[in-house]
Amino acid sequence: MSRSRFRGVALVASLSLGLLASACVEEPLDEADELFRAEGDGAIEDPEPAPLPPEDEGSEQNAGVEGPMTIDSAGVGQLLAVGGVGPKLQAQAQVDYTSPAIVEQPGAKIEALTEEPILDAGLVDGDLVGVTPSYRFRVSTSGDQLLIRHRSRRFSDVPASAVVPESAILQQATADLALLGVNLGAGQTLSVDRLMRAASTNPQQPEAVAYKVFVSLELNGRPVSGPKLVLSYYLDGELHKLSAHWPEIHSGPPAPPPAAAIQSQVFAALSTHPLGAESNPLTADAYLVVVGGQLRHVVAIEGLLDNGLGDGRYGELAVLLP
Repeated sequence: MSRSRFRGVALVASLSLGLLASACVEEPLDEADELFRAEGDGAIEDPEPAPLPPEDEGSEQNAGVEGPMTIDSAGVGQLLAVGGVGPKLQAQAQVDYTSPAIVEQPGAKIEALTEEPILDAGLVDGDLVGVTPSYRFRVSTSGDQLLIRHRSRRFSDVPASAVVPESAILQQATADLALLGVNLGAGQTLSVDRLMRAASTNPQQPEAVAYKVFVSLELNGRPVSGPKLVLSYYLDGELHKLSAHWPEIHSGPPAPPPAAAIQSQVFAALSTHPLGAESNPLTADAYLVVVGGQLRHVVAIEGLLDNGLGDGRYGELAVLLP
């Protein structure tokens, strides 16, 4: 696990995405379209940018049975009080946090993380796509996404004698997050999961073939929707894949509106949403979301959407506060 982390970093430490792109080959890489297709021996899901609630009354993506309102304004106030929305918003308002986008200085990050020089790169559909001796990468500035994946090594290439414990993976992931410039919230901890597959010798017996570290953001104990990444490692600790969506955060959340204004906004949103006509119990919560680099408050109303057949699905109304 001991690795010389900064071999070759000086070559691109000061490169921005624009400078790196200007030095790239004129033609896109032939294999760019094949970069991040799912492969049988080690596909890890990529984080996608979280959909944002609209600026006005909230998301109406969960269609359900329409009908008369089953909750009035006073009921909304009680729902918010039971969910502790007010105190949660006040706790969120105290957040003081900034973070660069994952795509800032991508050349330095790619070479530091892979410990290899960038050999070739080019623009494909507006994204910077390229290779190091062992890895492929894609940088999407519009989506604040950075993807890196090993080009050839399979999970089965790791000998049993080289397997490292989860504690070593935690140390490696912490170091890799530092290289990426990703700062977690105070008191936030990481955990390691194992990617399990059926054993080749006994399909009924699953075995671990890789480690995964899922990273999201929590500030003052409150979840932040949007920033997230997955670090995948071979069982010997070598990086297998990075899939990251981590936008810039340049300012904290504003002070929340008065309780009466929040109650009025949530009630108005429920009046045009299927959850407003539901007889099933509703719950209320609050979280933060990144909008244009700023942390913003969201009030979430959740409940079961009854389709009359007994197999309704869960619905959520996300109300973005001013």
